[in-house]
Amino acid sequence: MSFISTLPWWAWLFFALIPPAIIALYFLKLRRAPLVVPSTYLWMRTIEDLHVNSLWQRLQNNVLLYLQLLVVALLFLALLRPGCRSESQLGQRSILLIDHSASMSATDESPNRLTVAKQKALKLVDAMASTDVAMVISFSDRAEVRQGFTSDRRQLRTAIESITETNRITDIREAVQAAAGLANPGRTSEIDNVNDIQVAEALPADLYVFSDGGFGGLEDFDLGNLSAKYIAIGQAEPTNIGIVALTATRNPEREEEIEVYGRLVNHSSSDKSVTTELYMDDVLIDATKTTLKPDQEAGVNFQLRGVEAGKLTLRVQEKDDLIVDNEAYTTITPTSKVEVLLVTDGNRALELALATPQAQKLARLTIVAPKYLDSPDFTKANNENKFDLIVFDNVSPKTMPFSNTLFLGASPAGDAWSFGEKQSPVMIVDTEKDHPLMRYLEMNAVQIFEGSALKSPEGATRLLESNIGTIIASAPRGPFLDVVCSFGLTRKENDSQVANTDWLVRRSFPIFLLNALEVLGNTDAESTARSILPGESIALKVGQRFNEVEVIDPKGNSAIATRGSMSQIVYPQTDNKGIYDVVAKDSDEALERFSVNLFSPRETQIKPLAEIGFGEEKVAAAPAQAPSRFEFWRWLTAIAVGLLTIEWIVYLRRIFV
Repeated sequence: MSFISTLPWWAWLFFALIPPAIIALYFLKLRRAPLVVPSTYLWMRTIEDLHVNSLWQRLQNNVLLYLQLLVVALLFLALLRPGCRSESQLGQRSILLIDHSASMSATDESPNRLTVAKQKALKLVDAMASTDVAMVISFSDRAEVRQGFTSDRRQLRTAIESITETNRITDIREAVQAAAGLANPGRTSEIDNVNDIQVAEALPADLYVFSDGGFGGLEDFDLGNLSAKYIAIGQAEPTNIGIVALTATRNPEREEEIEVYGRLVNHSSSDKSVTTELYMDDVLIDATKTTLKPDQEAGVNFQLRGVEAGKLTLRVQEKDDLIVDNEAYTTITPTSKVEVLLVTDGNRALELALATPQAQKLARLTIVAPKYLDSPDFTKANNENKFDLIVFDNVSPKTMPFSNTLFLGASPAGDAWSFGEKQSPVMIVDTEKDHPLMRYLEMNAVQIFEGSALKSPEGATRLLESNIGTIIASAPRGPFLDVVCSFGLTRKENDSQVANTDWLVRRSFPIFLLNALEVLGNTDAESTARSILPGESIALKVGQRFNEVEVIDPKGNSAIATRGSMSQIVYPQTDNKGIYDVVAKDSDEALERFSVNLFSPRETQIKPLAEIGFGEEKVAAAPAQAPSRFEFWRWLTAIAVGLLTIEWIVYLRRIFV
């Protein structure tokens, strides 16, 4: 038998005065004024028992008094919530991990999996002894400590009830690392505010995982002092048809044609005939039907013509247990051009490479002579952040501009960069092909007549190595990025410009410049929107002209995103699925669109796992029953109400005797 107090101490003090007050009423005699009455009244026993003339009388044997005191005693006991627990119960220290990722919104459990998980966790809390302590951690792709170790059931219940659904994927690693940091000596937690939990020392604990198991195995994780228990949530055979991919691309040969491609998967135990509809700006434009076998994937295709821009929605018309993956989004948008300034004393090959049709889709090019750098027009344009990228060909500015830069054969202003002595010939030995600037480049056969070793600032990335050292590198400069090539494309010979490298006539040169336009201009050549997972941060491709932009989410809410000290504007508030519009602040200029979709095969496969793994240890799903506590307060209240009814009947019978 155990008790749970439901009232604070001052309320108990108030209720403790009730029994003495009831007893005092039976001691109390009512003083009445003298009154002449007929003598027959003297023979009535009722009047003798009830009417008195002094203030106090001797307490008599009265059934009403006993009934009233018994009712109050039962109500007192009910307020203490007496009850008994099953033999299986929480240990002295427990950690409750509750999954609230996208798959936990599945409705194969009523009303959904997350609600059922919270109900099971609440039963565990109700079964706690007064000496037990527990904490609550919610997790999706990240973990959040909802309540540190406490024995206060009300705080634990509030923490559990505050957990809400998300559209995010599942990753339990951060959550179990936080739990392990509290249970295993010598470990630390990786979650903010966990260190604030008041725990004297690391001690063993029971780890309860309420989830459908939709996360990867933790092969390198050791539970240590944690004793894991997996409470599986979900039915054994759920039904789900999900969209796992959606793209819209222009035909490179016929740009008026756009092909929309989606991919579906059937995570059900039977064949499904699925109708898929394509909407543009909320208007149905096409539909198709596809038959999918269990666990089969299939593609759906739609062809569009004469479309310049629009928002596309692919929708599965199928009632299943998870609706969050039944819609996917993308857009068709004209490529936003960046402003590029080329400062050169004349370089025909460079000008032609920046004037190709593909480069013109990405950038508006302005070509000026070096003397433009000393003009008031350049000072004004620089102060207004007019240019996203400035290319310096064999020329250096006196001060660095407020934009990204590409230096070819020249060193940036200041002492951060410097060139060594010129050497000849220069042979390329290694290329950093994983860097976006150097992708698709084959540089080993490029010949360079003369060049210099490049000394770059701390934190720089080496992009191209040669026999004399680094010859191309990139480095951040506050919010900007500088790329420096230490060999010129041309060189002076007999008062004339001649080629310094055959790179100008190789295919890798215009590809390098296209990469530079995309990376340094923060743009790309794709007409379809980028897609990210819910909750992921995205670096906006809005160029260097804007230090802050306005982002409008699918629900119409707007937020301001600022560049700060970073080279790109990063936007993190992407929990809502749908299409986000990026516009210039205080104007209607559309800069970019991106979409948020749940393209996650793991979340779409909602069948609960039979076991989860922690390193070499496998934890099987526990039975659906959770430790329970049987409480008597409802019965005690019902008995008190019954006795109060009997007392009222007895009282009325005496009144009308």
